[in-house]
Amino acid sequence: MNFDGSFPNAPFTAVIYAADADKVGNILQYEGKRVVVTGKIALYRGKPEIVVHSAMSLRIQP
Repeated sequence: MNFDGSFPNAPFTAVIYAADADKVGNILQYEGKRVVVTGKIALYRGKPEIVVHSAMSLRIQP
């Protein structure tokens, strides 16, 4: 999930690895919506990201 831009120019990314895809569920439900992502922020190639391991880390903001 790239926020406010496309890869590799997005200023922030939430990463979902294939091993966690079943635990996260259908990410298409978040497309075009405001999404809150919680987790530990780390730098990857100089840009911040959160690795999402479960659906509990994602929430649609009303």
